[in-house]
Amino acid sequence: MIRIMILGGGTAAAWAISKAVKDIGKNRVLLYVCDINPPHLVHTSTLADRYFVIPSIKSVGYYEYMMALFEKEKIDILVPLIDWDLSLFAYDNADLLRLGIYAASPYKQTFNMLSNKRNMTQTLEGMEIEVPHIISSEFLKPECTYYVKPEIGFGSRNSRAVLGRDLLEMNLNGMIVQELCLPEEITVDVFCDGKVVKSICRERIEVKAGVCTKARIFEDQDLSKVISKLASKFSLPHMNCVQFMRSQQGKWLLTDFNLRLGGGSALSAAVGFKMAESAVALWLEMPELVSIDIPAQERFVVRCFEEIVTK
Repeated sequence: MIRIMILGGGTAAAWAISKAVKDIGKNRVLLYVCDINPPHLVHTSTLADRYFVIPSIKSVGYYEYMMALFEKEKIDILVPLIDWDLSLFAYDNADLLRLGIYAASPYKQTFNMLSNKRNMTQTLEGMEIEVPHIISSEFLKPECTYYVKPEIGFGSRNSRAVLGRDLLEMNLNGMIVQELCLPEEITVDVFCDGKVVKSICRERIEVKAGVCTKARIFEDQDLSKVISKLASKFSLPHMNCVQFMRSQQGKWLLTDFNLRLGGGSALSAAVGFKMAESAVALWLEMPELVSIDIPAQERFVVRCFEEIVTK
């Protein structure tokens, strides 16, 4: 049996991957799920063969605790879904390689260059890819509105528009201040198999808690070219989602690069762009089950809630 462990079990992405593991892996896989919450408060616990309550990622000794858990449970494939885990348990992590664990994560250097918003800005500007300008505190204008976000964050948490006069009073350690973009936002779901790169766009018509709940799904050749340019420079994991917003001048700006499945990527999967299922198929060496279809015309997808009894 192949042992797959998913971290961040309470996320929407974890649900999509857990379902894919069960659908694709069937009797070949044992699914292990980890989260800081007890199982009756985590939806993916209902799909897991084993469930683990783990310490907070910010707690002392977290890395050592998790490494001991991986070794004890003889994990074969590790699936981190939160940025801090992606950094700790990168694809080329020497401790994971020693244990023979395949990490469905980016290389550490790729993470450092693209997941850290400040580094990403510098990297993409060097590639002549449009990004929001970072504004240094000495150039803030009290009457202007800016967008502030963590250098490393999850979704849109702790990100907001703030007046310059308020920013001048804030502690901005670990944060970046950017020019304010227009509200229109697109997520590009990106699948890479090491040879082929495919992408599809999700216009985020409605967002709740940072996750897309109503979307227009379509293909955009210009944004696909940007993604292909990035994929030619970086070794990307199988599943990615990239955020774009329009500048005040109407240009598309790349605002965030998430080296993981998005919480809203299941909306793209609903019309055939099945990243989670296809990634699981590659992990299990079943490439014939990869299914990445791009609809011939735009589609609209909405998300509704499902009630799950956990206990």
